[in-house]
Amino acid sequence: MPAFQSLLLCQYANQTADGMYNLLSVFDEVVSLAYPVTTPMLVYVRILDLDADNPAVEVRFIDPKGNNFATMGFTPQFLQQDSTDFVMVAPVTLVLGEAGDYLIEVWTAGVQLGKARLRAFHRSGS
Repeated sequence: MPAFQSLLLCQYANQTADGMYNLLSVFDEVVSLAYPVTTPMLVYVRILDLDADNPAVEVRFIDPKGNNFATMGFTPQFLQQDSTDFVMVAPVTLVLGEAGDYLIEVWTAGVQLGKARLRAFHRSGS
């Protein structure tokens, strides 16, 4: 069974020479004066022991009303024969239609491995 390690949202990432990632400006909230708001970000996902026979990974974005409004799908090619660990850093730009709690879910083989919350706040102008 795959082991979900992490799901993070950040504004910048780079990969080091040893294959690790530096993530900068990790966040879990968006504050805006008005909605809809366009939010560019990077999505970082790490899964250990992904099923090599069925390695497809899906990241789903769920709005505050429970509707899936965006999906990203990946089928990794494992570079090392002995490793089925999966790390993904992908850019995405979301249009958040309203303030509220958005969910980002990670799925593989029809099983939800984990999720994170992105809270969108409305801030009044002064």
